[in-house]
Amino acid sequence: MKKILIIDDDDNIRRLLKSTLAGIAEVYEADFGKLGFNIFREESPDMILLDIMLPDTSGVELLQKIRDEDMDVKVVMITAYETIKSVIEIMNLKISGYITKPFIVRDVRQKISKLLES
Repeated sequence: MKKILIIDDDDNIRRLLKSTLAGIAEVYEADFGKLGFNIFREESPDMILLDIMLPDTSGVELLQKIRDEDMDVKVVMITAYETIKSVIEIMNLKISGYITKPFIVRDVRQKISKLLES
């Protein structure tokens, strides 16, 4: 079974995503960037859903650390803010897509399923 790591400080978002993705992947979760990075190293997930704003680091900084170790893991950014600067930064770090909050559960499940298959 595929592995997905959700890194988001919002408990409700993590729970919603975990229940949405149940059955299509084994889901790991972290509420801080440091914990998320440790789980990434231990579990080698197939995909990471990464919030752009975390309490201990920015999602862009964490994405750079992840890319320093693995250029191939699929990363989908989660954001409530679509700033041009952030979009440019994350596009340069090879992301597979992004999800904006609030989101439609059905759309997220469909998007993640397609990305896992590709």
